[in-house]
Amino acid sequence: MMIRNICFYFPYRSIGGVSSLFLNVANELSDKFNIYIIDFADGYMKKNNNNTKFNFINVDDFKSYPGGLSTIYIFQSTPPWRFNNLKKFPLKSKILFWNLHPYNLDYSL
Repeated sequence: MMIRNICFYFPYRSIGGVSSLFLNVANELSDKFNIYIIDFADGYMKKNNNNTKFNFINVDDFKSYPGGLSTIYIFQSTPPWRFNNLKKFPLKSKILFWNLHPYNLDYSL
């Protein structure tokens, strides 16, 4: 099955490299995919989204998360056990952990 939905998940309230990168990549992909931005209502990606093609989902609104085999979620890398709500994501969706910093997987810091 082809990917139709791409969800960028990075709830963060201030400017940062991940938020900026995710918005830039989402803009590049918005002509070919349904783009979902998952952030706080007052988060950086939500407030700085200038693309009307994006769908915004509040981070706590799990019932609105698209699911199925045609959906991929993109996260900043983190050890999966540190992600509190991973079990609430729709079944059969794909997950991509994008390693943006060497310490993303060092959970001892």
